[in-house]
Amino acid sequence: MSVPDLQDALAAWRQAERRWESVDPEDPGYGAAALEVVSAWLSYHEASETERGTFVLIVDEEQRYVAVSRGVTAILGYTPGELVGRSIASVVAGGAGVDPAQDWLRFLTDGRQEGEYSMMDRDGRAVRLRYQARAHHPIPGYHLSRLSPAD
Repeated sequence: MSVPDLQDALAAWRQAERRWESVDPEDPGYGAAALEVVSAWLSYHEASETERGTFVLIVDEEQRYVAVSRGVTAILGYTPGELVGRSIASVVAGGAGVDPAQDWLRFLTDGRQEGEYSMMDRDGRAVRLRYQARAHHPIPGYHLSRLSPAD
C-alpha cells in the first residue's frame, strides 16, 4: 500500500468525518462510517509521520484492534491485518501488576495514559514498549495508543 499525499490524506479524513457526522448513531451504517474516519485518520497519520520506530494501535469499545499502522511490522513482526480484529488481551504480555480490567477503566476515566508494558511479538516473545494513549481519539468510542520500544 502506498502512502497517500499528505493533502489528499487530509482531505479524505475530513470527508470521512463529514459523512460520519451526518449519520444518525442509530443508523445501521454508523459503525462503518466511524471505521472509515478511523482508517482515514490513520492514513493521514502515516502520510505525516516522520518518527521512525513507532506504531499506532486503535481499538474500539470492545478492546479490539480496528486499525494498526505499518510500523508494527518492524517492531512486533505482525502485519497490520494480523492484528485487526484481535483483542488487546490476546497480545499483551501479562505479569505482576497487570490488571487489564482495572487498567482499562482507569484509562477511560482519565482519558490519557502513558507508561510501559509488554506485548507479545509474532513469535511469542515479550517486547517491552513505551506508550502514550488517548481515549476517544480520533473519534468518540475509539482509543489510540502510540508505541515504541522501551530503551
